[in-house]
Amino acid sequence: MAKQDDFERVLVIESAMHRAEAPGTELFDASKESLLALGELLALRRQWERQGKVVRLRGTARRPVLSVVREVSTTPGCSFAAGQHAGCLRLPPVSSPLAERDESFDENLNRYLMGASGVLTGAGFPDKARQRLLGALGELLDNVFQHTGGCQWALSAYEVDDGGRFSAIVADDGEGVLASYRRNGQLGSQDNASQALDLAVLQHRSCTGRADRGLGFKELMDALRSLDALVRVRSDDASLTLAAGAAASGEPARLSEEFELRGFVVGFVASVCR
Repeated sequence: MAKQDDFERVLVIESAMHRAEAPGTELFDASKESLLALGELLALRRQWERQGKVVRLRGTARRPVLSVVREVSTTPGCSFAAGQHAGCLRLPPVSSPLAERDESFDENLNRYLMGASGVLTGAGFPDKARQRLLGALGELLDNVFQHTGGCQWALSAYEVDDGGRFSAIVADDGEGVLASYRRNGQLGSQDNASQALDLAVLQHRSCTGRADRGLGFKELMDALRSLDALVRVRSDDASLTLAAGAAASGEPARLSEEFELRGFVVGFVASVCR
């Protein structure tokens, strides 16, 4: 399960990178970090690369999901990789808001979701839980094409750990949640990213302002809540965390200030429940 310590360790790296006056290389052992923390680091690494800074991830030999992420990230022409316990998918660039998905991408998308389905089955997830988790992952992937405002980089990964917990992340370098709501006139210049995350994740209010949109994310969140999943979303300078079991305990979502992260990163962790 993702722990707050995971994100605090990422924060330490962020602080060091912000203090660095000149481009350099930072080494990070990611062999024991949660996939959710890793997803944020991958998005930040993309951001830092544009500034001439480099973060290298160590531990690929000890972590199956790192191996497939590295394969997809470094092998020319490779957009999908999977192993027995993990998979990774690189999405094509999205040219504009509400972009249609290229049909040539569908084959790798189907292979990716089939791989996740097999991993869930092997970990002992019941059919109903497996279907809900795959539906949530599919909705998050579709949102990259629908709501990023255009992006040059987007990545998704999943894994099952030794405890039987299934984690998945989707990250992109698009315009971010706040710009999306501002572009559609739903938030103004005085509003902030925490407000935008609240609208998107908790109130399920579409950035378009249309009442018939935003329902997909509501169904996604309802499915994850029904499985007592941990959910974390980060965009711009804010994050929102819904703790595992929050639906049953009534624990409210936690909104936090963060360093600036360009784009949108969302991840969830679910355990087998029979």
